[in-house]
Amino acid sequence: MLRFLGPLLLGPLLLGPLLLGPLLLSPLLLAPAAGEAPDSVGMWEQIREGVSHRFYATGDNVVIAFGCEGVMDELSQRWLERMMEVSSLASRFEVGHAYAVRGPGAGHIGIEDLINNLLWQMNGDLIMVIAHSAGSNVSNDFFNTLSQWDVNGATDGKIAAFNLDGYGGIPDGTVAKLKALCWVWARMASGLESMNAAIMKYHAELTGDGFEVDASSSGCVNSLCLHDAVVNTHPWNSEYFDVLQDYGTFDEEHEVQTQYLQALMPVGPNSAVS
Repeated sequence: MLRFLGPLLLGPLLLGPLLLGPLLLSPLLLAPAAGEAPDSVGMWEQIREGVSHRFYATGDNVVIAFGCEGVMDELSQRWLERMMEVSSLASRFEVGHAYAVRGPGAGHIGIEDLINNLLWQMNGDLIMVIAHSAGSNVSNDFFNTLSQWDVNGATDGKIAAFNLDGYGGIPDGTVAKLKALCWVWARMASGLESMNAAIMKYHAELTGDGFEVDASSSGCVNSLCLHDAVVNTHPWNSEYFDVLQDYGTFDEEHEVQTQYLQALMPVGPNSAVS
């Protein structure tokens, strides 16, 4: 169970144009062109290099998934769409906007355009940020830029951040504005833990909460394989991380990992979530 973080830091309310960082941008500049549908249900649309958006008619809330090192657009999209298909993101969390972000080392990533789009479409009360491995460094860039651009506090108290066996670096000012923060690692019954488990535990002691994914059925034989067990319940290579397969190929045995979503649900007899 996550502790909600606060206090909420609310910026000054501005009516009319949106003040984004040093630029004053009119909503008309951010709106879709006349005759252009702003959202297409069931289709991925590239917002900018490395950032894709897909609209689901299931609510106003948002999920943003940051892939790990080397993950290209298609793999990040496949990971996130599988989560939308089999998890409770749509049914319990009313997520209607999904943003897939490529991993570092796979080319330019249009973080500013992601934030522009996010602020323009922000009608819900929950933004879930899920970042795996080195993708957490990209999510930190996202948080840094968002803190400069969201001067009106439109996202304050709405972001629940999940760091999946990644790294630290979330700015203290951002942490204070989050709805929740969860550091996630994987562990087998034998005691074997994922590659960055120690980093996750360290940060969980400082702020937010920790969540241990039960990877006893993962088939992993070392911490490198378990590093991907926070993405895929049964990584395809028991001795290493196979990004192409673990992000791109899911089936009954190799399902997308979503145990950590339990951290956002209230404790009780009807609180089970996947």
